[in-house]
Amino acid sequence: AGIYLSRMDERYECQYSSRRFITPAINKFKIVLDTKDAHQDFQTVGGQYNVTFNPADSTITFDLIGEYPWHDNCYVVGSIINVNGEKHRWKNDEMAPIAHKGNGIYEGEVVFFRDSVENWYPNFTIFSCRSNTGSIEHSTATRSGWNEGRYGNDENKLILEDGVPMGDLIRGSDRKWYMNWDEENEEPTQTYRITFDMNHNTVVINGGSNGDVNADGDVTIADGVAVLNAMAGQEVPGNADVNGDGEVTIADFVAVLNIMAGQ
Repeated sequence: AGIYLSRMDERYECQYSSRRFITPAINKFKIVLDTKDAHQDFQTVGGQYNVTFNPADSTITFDLIGEYPWHDNCYVVGSIINVNGEKHRWKNDEMAPIAHKGNGIYEGEVVFFRDSVENWYPNFTIFSCRSNTGSIEHSTATRSGWNEGRYGNDENKLILEDGVPMGDLIRGSDRKWYMNWDEENEEPTQTYRITFDMNHNTVVINGGSNGDVNADGDVTIADGVAVLNAMAGQEVPGNADVNGDGEVTIADFVAVLNIMAGQ
């Protein structure tokens, strides 16, 4: 929405082009007169709001009425391994969904590989939405210069350290993150749990088991058996939730087989 005050030919907009997305936690913004016809409109996924303009400090506040309509998933795209254990980098049809856990927090495990195009850094970004396969050429992930739903930081290619949150994210710019992969780690892939807080604009990565459920250093059929054991209620040394959906099911057994196939 644009904001019109005093006269219909005076149009006010958000002061910052990449920090204008309304969430329950981020709802107060500086506004400026739109003198360049830039149209930096405020954005949200929906909802009903009480809107308060304070002319003393040129701010506008959007107070949510009721529930915020969070999407069911956000999407990770980058140097990822798909569900068939194959390498895919930066393809709209291979986005990895991370599920909404509540209050704007999205989380899931994603398998990455070393990316030779990016100096061997695994890398990714997060999109709040995706196109269907029939409109990939118009997708925010693949269409050059169209990044409305894409998250990153002001600086491109920042390295995310394991377990250390990165905050003050921006939305709508061409950015990506790197993961600092230890050179002594010779594994072909690495699983990270991605936690993205769309409400507070933060992201954090945590290294996962990479399918090594029995924690013996390799991903073999023994890890598939360990998944089955975990399904039966037995304790296992590693993480049996290989696909990161919050449950241990036959899908995790299949995920182990897919990781084996991609090695």
